[in-house]
Amino acid sequence: MNIKYFFFIIPLFFLGLLNSFSQEHVKKHYLVNKDYTVIESTMYNFNQLTKDSVLYYEKKSKKYLKTLDRKKERYKAMGALQYIINANISLKRVDTALVYLYQGLELPEAKTSKAAIDLHWRIFRVFSYSENLVGQLEQIKPLEELGSKFNFYRETEPQNLKKLRGDVLSSAGFYEEASKYYTQYLVKDSLKVDPISYAVVANDLASIYEELNKKDSVLKYRLNAIKILKSKKSSIFGTDYKNYIRDYILLHDFWHQELFVNKNLEFAENFLKNAVTNFSDEAHTAVFANHFIGTYYFKTKQYQKALTFIDTALELGEKKVSLKKTQELYFLKIRILDKLDKEETATKNLEKFKAFKINRLAKNRALDLTKYDVDKITNLKEEAEQRALNNNIERKNITSLLILTIIILVILILGFYSSKKKNKIIKASEKETSRELKEKEFLLRELNHRVKNNLALILSLVKFQYYEIDEPKYKNKFQSLENRIKTIAAAHEQLLYSKENIEGEEYDVKEYLSKITNALIDISTKNIKLNLDAKSINLNIDTMLPIGILINELMSNSLKHALFKDLLIIDIQISLLQSDISITYKDSGATFIESKNSKSLGVSIINSMIKQLKGTITRIDSEYKITLQLKNSKKV
Repeated sequence: MNIKYFFFIIPLFFLGLLNSFSQEHVKKHYLVNKDYTVIESTMYNFNQLTKDSVLYYEKKSKKYLKTLDRKKERYKAMGALQYIINANISLKRVDTALVYLYQGLELPEAKTSKAAIDLHWRIFRVFSYSENLVGQLEQIKPLEELGSKFNFYRETEPQNLKKLRGDVLSSAGFYEEASKYYTQYLVKDSLKVDPISYAVVANDLASIYEELNKKDSVLKYRLNAIKILKSKKSSIFGTDYKNYIRDYILLHDFWHQELFVNKNLEFAENFLKNAVTNFSDEAHTAVFANHFIGTYYFKTKQYQKALTFIDTALELGEKKVSLKKTQELYFLKIRILDKLDKEETATKNLEKFKAFKINRLAKNRALDLTKYDVDKITNLKEEAEQRALNNNIERKNITSLLILTIIILVILILGFYSSKKKNKIIKASEKETSRELKEKEFLLRELNHRVKNNLALILSLVKFQYYEIDEPKYKNKFQSLENRIKTIAAAHEQLLYSKENIEGEEYDVKEYLSKITNALIDISTKNIKLNLDAKSINLNIDTMLPIGILINELMSNSLKHALFKDLLIIDIQISLLQSDISITYKDSGATFIESKNSKSLGVSIINSMIKQLKGTITRIDSEYKITLQLKNSKKV
């Protein structure tokens, strides 16, 4: 053999061995059971590899995933997805991990499997890391459903998930709703679980009341928390942890009462030492202790010492505490630097915080867009599969039609040669018409794609602005704006963008209104029962959309203003007689706070929709009777 061929073949041989080894490495890790859960013994610790090695194996796992049929080889596909997810989490590429987490839920029967709990938890943590509160709330509902199905696997006990929902409401600034949710669902139930669980819930509720400036309630719940932790009641978490939580809540009490005195400084220093030494995984407690000590030194004008502890708090809390807490620490640091006559350094720290805030919010928005892209790709995939099925049926029909056409043409050729040319002209005309029709359908789909994308972008911008402001008054306005946009988006998605209805004219009223009303109920913390009667009524989009906007405004008005004790009942009845639509809307509120501002946006929208459909509206107490005319209907 020629020596030069030998040196050429050997590298190829070793390259093939390396590629084979890397594929086997992917295939033998993250094997899954029939319920899609990962077999623990096959999990892999990516921390033992270099970054370049993780990137190499992650690339190979993606290549391997592409070779799999996700329906026939679903379990192998889930294993490959788990490999990619964990590799990207080790690389801190959470946005990429999020894409593959959603892909895991799209595998056959994965959404209702036991493994879906792990996938939803990991999605929740990704959104939690970026403080994406809407994304977190979206995961709680499927976790509640799956938890009861699989015997509360992986911390899906009702008490734990209710605590998460309460925390998200509080973090979003809905303090009034959060306080009601805590008192209704968490305080009594947590007392049955464990004294530490009750103490944590009570302390969190006290912090919520601090935001509402209800001092008596703050004192009540914080003292209750301290009292139960000082009692002899045992905890499953042990005495040391019980005392640690007790001291943490005491430190909160000192802060609230502004007891920045020497003995409390010593208490905070001892607590900080205990937190760092024995409970280092709970960084937020050490951050709070440093914050307390730094504030003490600031108030006693020992600015250099104060700066040291605030810097430590910022270092410990980086990427681990909320944006609000980070802002408090930075603002205190800037005040300290001003006192030390370090104005230039103070300005740099202000710019540093602004950059940090923009980066955090940008990550939040990026994850929103990632989720939107995943949903879009999933929808496109479903459409492609449906089109492939329709094309297959169409090909069979065309084949049969062609055979019949040939037979007819043979007969016609034998007897009527002159009509052959005419038939060809007709056939060519039909093909041209068909081509033009398909082109128009394609343009319509493209237009709908763009409208859907623009609506999603508008919603993202509204959410972005929502988290930028702190005033509850303006937050409520942005929430109302988001609901109105979602109503229009729901109409577009159901009435126009749906592949089944792209050429249709009439649509189901009840299905459309259910989507709007259920969305309002889901974001409300009130106990609501909806009775919607709109059986067998189909309307065109020009009539349906104003009705959807009208019902959205009336129901939002009820949820905001209706006063009731335990349960708010909303009744909606819709009937159609020829071209006349009759709507009766009422709620069970005992009394009703009516806005005196007749020029409010909600009232203007209601009147505009009624005027658009040439209708009338009358109201007696909380009951509305509305008559409307069908618009652009063939029934008239």
